Amino acid sequence: MIRQFWDQTKRQLADVQLPKIRDRFDFSLEPKVFESFAVLCCFDQHLVLTSIKANQSIMMVDDCLSIDLPTHLIGDSGVENIDEVSQIVLDFMEVMGLSSCPILLLLSSSKFSHCSFPVDHISSWDLSDLKLKVKSPFLADETLIDLYPNDNSSYDDQSIRGVSYANTRLIHSWLNVLRVVGKPVLGISPLYSGLIDWFSSSQNPQKSTVFCDVEPNCCNLLIRNSLFAFSSFQLPFGTSLYAEQSGRLLDQFFKRLQSSLDVIKEDQGLNDKISHIISGYGLGNLGTSLISNLGPWTLLSNMISKTLQVSNNLKPGELNRHQHLFPQLFVCLNAYLQS
Repeated sequence: MIRQFWDQTKRQLADVQLPKIRDRFDFSLEPKVFESFAVLCCFDQHLVLTSIKANQSIMMVDDCLSIDLPTHLIGDSGVENIDEVSQIVLDFMEVMGLSSCPILLLLSSSKFSHCSFPVDHISSWDLSDLKLKVKSPFLADETLIDLYPNDNSSYDDQSIRGVSYANTRLIHSWLNVLRVVGKPVLGISPLYSGLIDWFSSSQNPQKSTVFCDVEPNCCNLLIRNSLFAFSSFQLPFGTSLYAEQSGRLLDQFFKRLQSSLDVIKEDQGLNDKISHIISGYGLGNLGTSLISNLGPWTLLSNMISKTLQVSNNLKPGELNRHQHLFPQLFVCLNAYLQS
């Protein structure tokens, strides 16, 4: 899942020659030897580069830099100035000592859509199938489709198959950035993609789950029902309106979130018990009052704390702003390394 859109976009952009990396990363057997990875994220105009060191047993967030870019560099539909954004990424990588490291590109979940189909409802599972294309939120000729599992042999014993949709221009613009950057590329994915793999391996398959990926301007929901079908939803509000406000107003954010979720649950017929997991860059806006207002929600960081560490080298400002993003980066990078 973590490589979604990768092979497809490479085929469609034959003129873009990107550095490759072997399918599986081989770690040293020496426990004190770590490999470094550059994880690049973009939320609207907010660009984040995180250095993650990993070995066979743990991952450590070693460094992080971020910048808010103007809309003439990164717009709503993709990168507007390829050369300038590429240079910023290269500058970040040089300053952070990542110039020789492979890159994993994770884009905002709000830029993608995911749904599931019963396997017997789609005859050929061809990417041009109209039954698949009709669910895309994008125009037909501006849609990239990725299947999960992404090969026919993987779903012979499954009743549900997932489908993710992306805007062609968004993916192609970032591919061109990666071409200019010129480093080995691990994959291109929405932030939710690693969570699907994580849910598959670590969560009770009989229990429905809702994951909320919070951003400053929206909340992205990924819901898994008891049949293991995933669907994504986007709520048109985030934490920017509630940032650094009193606990009383913060409580309203969670009430609004729960109210919206109740509507979706009723519409989707989700009547069984649901576990609630939350994370995301936007939670950094809520300050120290967050923990006391979570209610039924469990932080993703609490569920993976044994295998994710944060270096003391990280600047307090970056840690406070992105501490709830790091667990998602861990899940996504781990999904790649374990695939």
